[in-house]
Amino acid sequence: MGLAIEVLDKKSGFGWNDTTKKIEAAPSVWDTIIKMKPDFNLIRDKELHFLENARELFEKDRANGDGAMSAKENFTKYHNVESELGIDDIDRMLANDEIHLDPLVPEASQVPGVAVPPINVEVKARPGKESARGSKRKRSMSSTIAEEIMQVTSSMKEIASAIKNSNQRIYAATELSAELKKLGLDKWEVMEALDFLKDNEHLVERFFACDEEIKLAWLKRKMGYNEDI
Repeated sequence: MGLAIEVLDKKSGFGWNDTTKKIEAAPSVWDTIIKMKPDFNLIRDKELHFLENARELFEKDRANGDGAMSAKENFTKYHNVESELGIDDIDRMLANDEIHLDPLVPEASQVPGVAVPPINVEVKARPGKESARGSKRKRSMSSTIAEEIMQVTSSMKEIASAIKNSNQRIYAATELSAELKKLGLDKWEVMEALDFLKDNEHLVERFFACDEEIKLAWLKRKMGYNEDI
């Protein structure tokens, strides 16, 4: 997660704003990526509420001072946060017959001749309706957080991939046409070769990188021609 933030901060004008909890970029950068991947419009100007939790749980722990916590320790902290009991929890357990408290009595020294039973607090391990509902809520909240974290992580990977693709130059048809005419092709041959290269964008950069002496022969081979185009 930390790496994803670093990638955003260093590539193509993207950045992470810790105050607004949003991914920020110039409008032209957003327009380029959304044109390539329309789904990215869903995270434009959107607050990523769970990103801080995701970073704390999953990014590499770089703290060295006292009190530093590893990712595993942070996960344990979040996992157990609902298990701590408060006054309301004790009241609820009493109401559901999950805890039995013996009545308080004076000490034996204050009531001569009276045997005082020991004070016991018994916590029953049997599950009740409320505890079952609590477990379901706990599992539901954990599942929701996990799903949100996975969505954020997936979005970060998609953004990194889109940034990489956006850095590749896209040659205009006029540029390709001018280069093909240099090879001595007639108008129809130029159009046929142009259609081939536009349908195979991954070959265009290699086409321009070829030496002039072999450029036409390379193009013929890729198009499946043994003779003239």
